[in-house]
Amino acid sequence: MKTKTLFSEIQWGLKNWVLSVVVIFIMTPVCIYLSFQMTKVAGLEQIILLCTLTFHIALCLFFIFIKLKIEVTQEEIKYQLFPFHFSTQTLSKNEIIKIENVIYNPIGEWGGWGIRRDFKGNKAYNMYGNKGVKVTLQSGKIILFGSQKPNEFYDAILKK
Repeated sequence: MKTKTLFSEIQWGLKNWVLSVVVIFIMTPVCIYLSFQMTKVAGLEQIILLCTLTFHIALCLFFIFIKLKIEVTQEEIKYQLFPFHFSTQTLSKNEIIKIENVIYNPIGEWGGWGIRRDFKGNKAYNMYGNKGVKVTLQSGKIILFGSQKPNEFYDAILKK
């Protein structure tokens, strides 16, 4: 039996499609053009340019494909931060003892965006912004989920 989805959200690495177009369709051709211009240069300069171009393309692909998927059902929270999680992670609502709708400092509290851990074993899954839902588990561990719709996310967790 399929359970009803109470909340669903997908956050992409490049949320701004204008920025995506600039990165992919302007910066990449510029790097390729520069590499062709540098073919006259032999040796180390050419290797450095090739490495820079490869790094740029890999970085573009990473930011195009990274995404955080969150889904709340009646029994659990499902989440996946692709490409770090190839399968969906699940968290039973029975494990939760406390939830909070929070505004947090991603750099000051967690050291940035993505999957973050602190020295106590707490985790944060966030893509951008500073709003989310903090879940405290029976084990005492905290999981912070960044969200662009934190109120809906919070309300969905409360529903049984």
